[in-house]
Parts: sequence; C-alpha cells; structure tokens
Amino acid sequence: MAGATFDSEHSFGKRRAFQGEVRGVLALNDRARAQGGHCERGSDSPTAPRPQESQPASKEALMSVAKRLKEYLEQNHVPYSHCTHRMAYTAQEVAATQHVPGQNMAKTVVLKADDQYVMVVLPAPLKLDLEMLRRELPFGRLELASEKDLAWLFMDSELGAMPPLGNLYNPPVFVDQSLAVREEIVFNAGTHVDTIQMRYDDFERLVHPKVIHAAFATTCG
Repeated sequence: MAGATFDSEHSFGKRRAFQGEVRGVLALNDRARAQGGHCERGSDSPTAPRPQESQPASKEALMSVAKRLKEYLEQNHVPYSHCTHRMAYTAQEVAATQHVPGQNMAKTVVLKADDQYVMVVLPAPLKLDLEMLRRELPFGRLELASEKDLAWLFMDSELGAMPPLGNLYNPPVFVDQSLAVREEIVFNAGTHVDTIQMRYDDFERLVHPKVIHAAFATTCG
C-alpha cells in the first residue's frame, strides 16, 4: 500500500567503507572484532547509560570514535556510552551485536532535497516511504544521496556509518516519531565497529531535529 520506499542500507550496505581521515580505524579495531567488543562511558556525568555486557574500553579503541563527535559530546557534557563491536554494516546487525532493541538503533538516511541535503533518522527495522516523506518535507524533489555525496559530506566517517548529528555536518535533521519516543538511542559513531548510546532527550537538545511521520514497518514472512 505504501509508495516508493527508501532503504539506505540497500544502497551502501555490505561493502567496505570509503575512508579518508579515519583510514587507520579498521586496523585499530581488529582487537574489538576479535574480542567481541568493549564499552566505556563518556563525558563527566556519572549517569551515562551503559549498554548490556559492557566492559572498560582500551584507550586505543576509544580513538575509533569520530573525533568531532566525541569532542562535541564532551564539550556539551552529554552522558554517553561508546562501544566497539564486531564488524557490522546494517543497523539491524549492529543492534544484534550490541544487544540493544532494533527500535532503539537509529538508522540515518541521507537525501538530496532540491539543492540541499537532509538527514532522516528512523529505527533500524523501519523503512522510509517516499510519498509520506514528500508530504512531510517542504521539498519538491527527494532522492537518495550518492556514495560520492556521502564521502564528501562525511569525510571523517566510513561510508554509511555517519552519526545522525547533522549540526556537525550542516544538513538539517528529521526524526521519525517512532524513534523520538524512545528513552535512549544507539547510532554509528563514524565506523562500522563503533556506536554511541545516549538519551534521546540529549540528542534532541543538541540537534533540534524536526519530528515527522514517514516510516513504516515491513512484514517479513
């Protein structure tokens, strides 16, 4: 019944990531892949959420978080947990490796909207409906950003692993209402082996996303 749909992971899912500034990250995270992952709380707040099966991360693993993201969260005193995990490309795979609900795993879709780019963030199990999105957003033309676009927009992240903090990269951010009701969210932290977990309220305070309704659940037989 839904119209045309967007699923970013269909476009740039299962393939090695583009790498510029963080080319050395994959080597640094060999240990994380072999050991099954580590977690460490960030910022100076004792209330930072800790994902399941957490354990202290090595200094080396902490380096794998996109530098701008980590600095931004620390400067704003945002409680967060940084985790490393086995290599995973799709948001659903990341949720499984991190033992977090798929509805808490934020998937970022980047779109070309007329003459600008926008980020749409939704839970991992859902997909975007293009017709619904057109009704929600004030743009005449919407299409998935190309891999070349992503490489240019997110030079400090691996392809498809950009964090959903558009204010670090300029694109405005739209969040599906199904994610906005979650207490905590988890998202890629610039690589396919790193995630950040933080409270949605903190994410909203930092990013000021516009809440929309443009995602639907697929039924799998």
